Order: sequence, then C-alpha cells, then structure tokens
Amino acid sequence: MNNMKCQKCGKKLRKNELFCTMCGYYNANSASDDQEKDFDLLNDDDNDVEIDNVSLDDSNDEPDFLECFIGEDYNLIKKSKFNIYSFIFNYIYFIYRKMYLIGILGLGVTLLVAIFLSNYFTIFILISMIVMGLFFNKIYVFYANMKIDKILKQYSGSDNYTLKKICAEKGGVNFIPAIVSYFAFLVLLVINIFNIGYKAKYVSKYFSQNNENKANCLSLVKTVYKDISKSHKVNEALCNIRNNDYYIYLKLVNDNDNFILLYKTEDGNLIYINDTSNINLLRNNMDNLSASDIEMLKEKEKIIDDYSRYTTKSKKEDQDILKRKDTGEKLNYLFLRDEIIR
Repeated sequence: MNNMKCQKCGKKLRKNELFCTMCGYYNANSASDDQEKDFDLLNDDDNDVEIDNVSLDDSNDEPDFLECFIGEDYNLIKKSKFNIYSFIFNYIYFIYRKMYLIGILGLGVTLLVAIFLSNYFTIFILISMIVMGLFFNKIYVFYANMKIDKILKQYSGSDNYTLKKICAEKGGVNFIPAIVSYFAFLVLLVINIFNIGYKAKYVSKYFSQNNENKANCLSLVKTVYKDISKSHKVNEALCNIRNNDYYIYLKLVNDNDNFILLYKTEDGNLIYINDTSNINLLRNNMDNLSASDIEMLKEKEKIIDDYSRYTTKSKKEDQDILKRKDTGEKLNYLFLRDEIIR
C-alpha cells in the first residue's frame, strides 16, 4: 500500500501518483523507475507540450514563464510599443486580460465623466485611448512579472513544467467578464446619453421660461421704484411668482431706517399691499395694541419672514442652476441696487 505524501503540502498521494492534485508539486521520490522514464520524455526536445499554444518545455529561462503567463498575443504585448486592442477597447481590454480591478475602476471613472462632465467626455475618451494604447504593454508586463514572482515563491520547489502550467492558468485571457462588462457599460452609457438629451431639452425650456420671468420681474421692480424713488433709496428687491401673480418686495432706506415695501400684480395692475415702515413702533407697544394693531403687526412680520424665505429660495435656485440640477421653473429673483437703478 502506498503511504507517500506530497513533499510540499503533505496531501496523501495515491499509488504511483506523481503530481499532487492539491498544489501541483512533482513528487519525484514517489515515482517508479518506469514513471521516471515516462516523465523524462516530457523534457525531450522533440516532445514539447503546449497549453493554449504556449510551449511548456523545461527551460529555466524566466522569459518562458512570462510567455506562458501572457499566452495569446505575447509578441504584441512583449515586443510592440503600441497595443491596438487596448487603444480600441480601452479598460475592457484590462478585464479581458484578467486585470479586473483596474478595468472596473477605469470603467467607473469613464461613466462618472460621462454623467458629471459630459462636455469633456469626448476629450476624455480620446486621451484614454491614446494613453492605453501607448502604455498598456508596459503596465501588463509589469503586472505579469509581479504575478509570476508570486507564483514562483508560492510553488517554490516545483519543476518548470508545473510552474509554467500554473502561469498559463493564472494568466491568459477571460472573455466572458470582458463581454459582460462591455455590454453593461454600453447600456449605462446609452441611458446616460438619453438622460443628457432629455436634460438638454428640459434646460432649453427652463431657461426660456426663466428669461421671460426675469425680464417681467425686473420691469415690475423698476416700475414700482420709479414711483417712490424721490423719497426713498433702494438697497435690493425681490420678485416672487405665486399662482401666476408677481409679488414685488423692495428693501428701502428712509432716514436711516430700513423697511420693506410690498406690491402685487392683480388683473394686470400693480397694487400696493403693505410695508414694514413702523413695525418697530408696534413691537415696542405690544401691551397697548388693539386687536386690529396686533393683526397689522402680524401682517408686517409676515412680509419680513416671506422676504427672508424667498430670498433664500432664490439663492438656492441660482446654485442649482450652476450645478445643472433640475429645479423646475425659477420663481424667485433677487435684484441688487445697480440692476434696479440702471
């Protein structure tokens, strides 16, 4: 009965078993004389064994390990300065060559550029194609040599036949992940392009509406200020659009006292609503106010609150426009003094 164990990993070997099925190590001491002779035939110059078209002869030259690892297109990758496949397929070719992490990260960055920097997407793709075409071979040979060094350390003591077989299995190509990644990327890219087209149409309508709204708002603000400019100075103005009506808030200065004046459009006319000119007086006499005075105070305070709230909304809308977010129709416009008196 055979009680031999693998000299490398300790796995129990079957009778007359030469290669360990666990680690691939060749256990020469477990072989019979006839088996030794049979195995020696593998090293004969006239009996080279090929895996994936790569010779597995028992040469000790390290470049043979690299050829086994690269396999397909060895001459293109090792000897050429430009890789046409990486130029065309870009990061998909990394995945095809089993460099999954770089390939997936590259596709992710490409998709982010398409989404958030769409104006520069074509330039990004062209630069990526050129860079990948020029530098892929160097990157891949460096990567392959690192993998080979790891294999040689992990399976130290194994014969060259076993090492080359392992290199061929660890390296080479993998078609399925590459094609899956390619189609997944195309689907995401098409969805994004469709979304960009939709946004472009939406933004065109968006700016058309807002230009009209802004022009109307500024015209109304100037109309109101023209009537009161003799006795008041304007700091800024706000236009808020609600239910197709325009609410015009003018922040004025009169005798060093800031207050807000409110007008509203109604049936095509501008009508005065209220102002906050004497709000401090009402606040200081809360104990002596009548019911009507308290109601008046509430209305004036509401003007101040509305002015603050719609000013904040206007600034938020402007930020969203700069970030190209879908804000819908812009409904709040803040005008500074220079715009009003121009």
